[in-house]
This record gives sequence, C-alpha cells and structure tokens, in this order.
Amino acid sequence: MCGIAGILHTDGAPVSADALATMLAALAHRGPDGSGTSVRGALGLGHRRLAIIDPAGGRQPLTSMDGAIEAVVNGEIYNYRELTAELSAKGHRFATRCDSEVVVHAYAEWGDAGLERLRGMYALAIADHRRGRLLLARDPFGIKPLHWLRQGTRVAFASELQALRTVPGLDWRLDRTAIDQYLQLQYIPAPRTAFQDVSKLEPGERVAFAFAGGAMERRRHLPPAFAPEGDRPLAAWLEEAAATLDESVRAHLVSDVPFGAFLSGGVDSSLVVGAMARALGRPVRTFSIGFADAHGAIDAVHDETRHAEAVARRWGTEHQMELVTPASFSVLPELVRHHGEPFGDSSAVPTDAVARLARRSVAMVLSGDGADELFAGYDSYRDWWRWLRGDGVPPLR
Repeated sequence: MCGIAGILHTDGAPVSADALATMLAALAHRGPDGSGTSVRGALGLGHRRLAIIDPAGGRQPLTSMDGAIEAVVNGEIYNYRELTAELSAKGHRFATRCDSEVVVHAYAEWGDAGLERLRGMYALAIADHRRGRLLLARDPFGIKPLHWLRQGTRVAFASELQALRTVPGLDWRLDRTAIDQYLQLQYIPAPRTAFQDVSKLEPGERVAFAFAGGAMERRRHLPPAFAPEGDRPLAAWLEEAAATLDESVRAHLVSDVPFGAFLSGGVDSSLVVGAMARALGRPVRTFSIGFADAHGAIDAVHDETRHAEAVARRWGTEHQMELVTPASFSVLPELVRHHGEPFGDSSAVPTDAVARLARRSVAMVLSGDGADELFAGYDSYRDWWRWLRGDGVPPLR
C-alpha cells in the first residue's frame, strides 16, 4: 500500500513544495519506506512508498529516459515481467526491477492504450510534459483508491481524502446527495464523496487535464464482459475456477519482502491459503482474529478461530491469532480519519486488528476479499437476481 498525491495549477502559478510535502505527510502511514516528490513549475507529484518489489530501487516519481514522462503509482502490476520483455525488445531501457516502472514505458510506447495492457491493482498519475497533460487512472475493478478535486484553477489528487484536506484555500462543503446515499447503502459509491467538488475515480476511469487551461477528458476502461459459454458439467466449471484461482494467486506472490495471508476460516480465505501453500511448497504465514468480551470470554456467536485453526493445520501454516475486544474500538478515531468520510462497515475494526497483527512480521498479505462479490455470495445478490427474473420485489436499501 503506497500513497500518491499531486497538485496542478492550470493558470501556470507555481506549486508550493511545502504544500505537496504536507499532503505526503498525511499519507505517511501508507508508505513507511520512503518519500519522493517532483515539482516542475505549475505541477507537483508526490509518492509515499511501501516497497514490495526491488526495495533498493523503484524510487518514485518515476521518469522516462528523456524526462518527458513522470508517473506516481500505488499498487502492483502483475504482468510487469511480460510487458518489460516486450518493451525491452522495442528498445526501452529499464533502470530498475520495480513493477511500477513498466507504467512509464507502456505509456511512452502506446499512450493511454498502454494502461489497458496492465494487469493489476493500481491508482496512478502520469505527467506527460511533451503533450502538457496530467492523466489520472484507476484499475478496472477499482481496488486501489484515488480522489481528486477541481476548484478554480487548481486540480489536486490523493490516495486519501485527508491528504486533499491539507491543501490550503479549498472550499469543503458537504454533498447532501452523497450523505443520502450513505444512509441508504452504508457507504458512498464512486464518483461521489461526502464533499462537493471532490470525486472518487470510478473503477477503470481515466481523467486527464491540460496543463494550460485545465481542459478535461474522461473515459472508462471496463473489465472484459463475461460471455455465456453454454451448458457444461459442474465439475468442469469447478476445475476451471480452481485453475484460475491458482494462476491468480501465483501472480500475486511476486515479492522481495515477507508476505502472508489473512485467514478467517471461511471458504474464501481458506481457498486462497490453500492455493498459496500449493504454489510455494512451504508453510504460509497466516493471521486471524477472534472475538472476546472485556473479560476475555470468547464470543461464540461471531468467533471463527476454530475454523481458521483447522485450515491452518490442514496446510501446515505458521499461524498467529489475536482477540478483538471492546478495547479494540479505541482505534475508531484513527479509522474515521483514514476513511475521510462516513463508512458504515463494522468489519473495519477487526480488519484493522488483523492488519496490525500481520504487520509485525510481514509487509504484504493476500486475503479472500472480493469472492462474495464475484460469486454472488451475499443474500442481497440472490434477492436482486430473483427480482430481475420477476420473482419478487427488490430489497430496500
């Protein structure tokens, strides 16, 4: 998890290096391994780094050999090795082993279309000094966050809202429609945020601003559409899903630093841990949390540690567990600050607890997040499916 930030003055006024440094200070928790900035007149780019690949290299902002293209990237590009080989054959010279460097070269070779060649989770900003253009982009599934605003002649962007709030002279007014959405959904969907004039990039969205005058372009690059393949035996579908999961997990395991996995004991994380164990051929470091009251008595209704421990034994993992108690909720003010706007998912507290546990021994983890969305695991998805078939009234949210 890295953090990126930047400011563009479309009237040509110089960017304050101090203002950019203040934005990065608000993102320090996202990147403990280093900080970098580039200020060229009316444009400033900044990066806080969590080093996963090539810790000794990979300092950002990244720059093309001729200095015409700069980029700051949060995330990981899983097919960077294949793209590096292809671009090297075309004459590109890479200065590091860092996966993020491929973004600069892909853009230099293919322009905006180069982003569609990336496989990974990312939020990024590219400054094209030859064309006089700032490009912001987010991965097609929206895994990594990016917020941006435009007021007057100033454009600013950051991984978190709290970094944007450090920019002086901006007007922060609540967006009543966004608050209404939160009361219905318990979160505020992109592109809105809780504040007027402040937006989240949507999944797959690209927003570009001209250096001079700030003319704006917006486009979306969506994931490939799923096409029906006809009837197949259930066993064939399961075999293909298992092979796809194994391949995806292997792609996620490229790292120069220690890594592990969150393990709740549920189907999702258990499948991921199993795939990791098969790919690595050695014990996986796994982390889970249990629930207890203030006196240490286990909450039998919500606690799943027995299931997690059973999976850990099955795969021979190096397993660690910690209990979440009422005292764990003391982190709420910090979590509210990081979210920057209302967020109603109570799992934020236990997720914070297991992340703190894991961070004591690893720098990266895999998890089962997203499986319920992909495989319609929640009852609400089945409710909507029944409604779409005409079998009932849509659920109120």
